[in-house]
Amino acid sequence: MLVKLNVKDEDLPLIEGLNSTQVYAGLLYSLDVDGNVTSHGLIVSPYLERVLGSQLDQLRISSSSSDTIDPGVFYDLTVSLEDALKKTRDEQERRRHIVAALNDLYPQNLVRYNGYTYNSATLQFTLDGSRYVVHLKLDGEMELFVFAMDRFIKMYKDEEVMYSESEPLSFTQKPSSPGFAKHLHETLDSRIVNFLKRAMELSSARV
Repeated sequence: MLVKLNVKDEDLPLIEGLNSTQVYAGLLYSLDVDGNVTSHGLIVSPYLERVLGSQLDQLRISSSSSDTIDPGVFYDLTVSLEDALKKTRDEQERRRHIVAALNDLYPQNLVRYNGYTYNSATLQFTLDGSRYVVHLKLDGEMELFVFAMDRFIKMYKDEEVMYSESEPLSFTQKPSSPGFAKHLHETLDSRIVNFLKRAMELSSARV
């Protein structure tokens, strides 16, 4: 027996490479010949499975807490699903605001971003004839990666590699706040300027 759960599908991210965006969730009960419940588990559509990701494992554990058909289980699981999807919506909105701010600040420099989940963005700058790439990882623990495309440092056995740095990225303002664009610019500007100074000091230029 399959019991459908009511799940809202508004404002969820698109999934690259997945054509269907059907949002479906239900509890599947297996019954013996006497009508007794032998097992049950959560069933979700492929799209919802991708959207929920690791959160789905926690939901599957909670859905196995009862051995009988209990209406309370349907309610609790529906609430848990909505809470998980709200986190997804909030994360999607946060990342979308960040990418929108980047596009407003650096329209000529924003060369790439993920238009499905907005979980990354890449910018390219040129200074004094040298090229620099700034990549922002925006999902999970946010990170900032900066690459000096024309500056190299010597490694083991005199091998030269492109100079790059990475560091955690965080903001003291919410991306949806009115002053976030200024805060984002100041944050990136200070970190990129410091990176350029170190790149100049530690590397050799190939211009």
